[in-house]
Amino acid sequence: LLRKIIIFFVPIMLTNWLSMFYNAADKIVVGHFAGSAALAAVGASTSFTLFLMNLCGGVCAGISVVASNDFGSRDIHGLKRTVNTGMSFGIAAGLVLAVIGLFGSGPILRLLGTPADVLEDGIAYLRIYFLSMPFYMIYGAGAALLRAIGDSKRPLYFLFISGAVNVVLNCIFVAVFSMNVLGVALATLISQIVSAAFMLIYLSGKSSPILFTLKDLNVDSKRLFKMLRIGIPTGIRGALFSVSDMGIQAAVNTMGTAAASGNAAAISYDAIIFSSMGSVAQASMVFTGQNVGANKIKRTRKVLFTCFCIVTVVSLAIGFGIYALRRPLIELMINDSPAAVAHAIDRLRILTTTACVSGWMDVLTCFFSGFGITLLPTAITLGGVCGFRFIWIATYFKAHPSMFTLYASYPISALICIAGEIILYQVILRKR
Repeated sequence: LLRKIIIFFVPIMLTNWLSMFYNAADKIVVGHFAGSAALAAVGASTSFTLFLMNLCGGVCAGISVVASNDFGSRDIHGLKRTVNTGMSFGIAAGLVLAVIGLFGSGPILRLLGTPADVLEDGIAYLRIYFLSMPFYMIYGAGAALLRAIGDSKRPLYFLFISGAVNVVLNCIFVAVFSMNVLGVALATLISQIVSAAFMLIYLSGKSSPILFTLKDLNVDSKRLFKMLRIGIPTGIRGALFSVSDMGIQAAVNTMGTAAASGNAAAISYDAIIFSSMGSVAQASMVFTGQNVGANKIKRTRKVLFTCFCIVTVVSLAIGFGIYALRRPLIELMINDSPAAVAHAIDRLRILTTTACVSGWMDVLTCFFSGFGITLLPTAITLGGVCGFRFIWIATYFKAHPSMFTLYASYPISALICIAGEIILYQVILRKR
């Protein structure tokens, strides 16, 4: 299992790294050519864009679990229906999000307490970002289906191409034409269109293992219900993390533009750790789902143990590596505000050194998803992460306002969730 899981999760991790690198490139270009105020405008919506990505990721997780069950049980006709249903639902969800974003960007950023000097640019960025959601969902649904059958490399290739387009356009729009925040947003939109186009071209080609064309758009109600039963709680769980992050963002915004700028810069680096651990968690979900589909229940315990070991090594290696290079990494993005650099380092000091706790929590949660168990883990997340962090901000942080006391809520809330998930494992899965 160790070799198979490593072969599977490494392309996913590299895909996530590329995504994080391209997001960091956005901020590096903006920070150097447009200043820290423009960087704060882009970063002001980071917590909400992560909310969207987590929500969409939940939908894709539902698609992936159903497809991996079909693949594990060798139900080829069922897999074809899952492909058609998953792509149809993904496209529809992306269109709905695009409409919501066009009208809701302003109220969302005002609700987060975005500083007035960056509000207008932040709204413009978020609106264009929302327009990319249908294309993001086409790529995401296609990637989820390919990974469910064991192909984690193809999504990496497509992202590499689209991300390179994003970086080049950033340099052209921002550095050459001085389009600032608007240029970053347009580069993101165009790159998402490119990734969606490559995904559709591959899936409709003769070499595709799950042949799909836009003519195949239709919905199998039974499979859609199963996807939603798994995907909605998973998406809500990811969204709860983002809601708590928006609470963190609102608390950061009360500390001024320098804190907001430093937080935006640091997020790009600690996100590398969390996305790497998330790739191990995805492997846990897919391998568990395939073994459940093949009725090899005992083998899932080996999957869980192996993923625990991998996520520990990955989090410690990457986390301490980033922390060791914290100052030069932050100064790549911020070169005009020592106060912002100090705020960024405060965030990295905590989140890079305690990330493995969140990794254990993610692996456990995705392990449950592979069994189709999502409601109770979501309830645990609601109380252990979202509830606890808001209480922490309203009480301890309010009494002791500092970046350290704010970010300490991350590892503590993760430990609370792990305790709840261990109890859930003993009560539900141990009998199986």
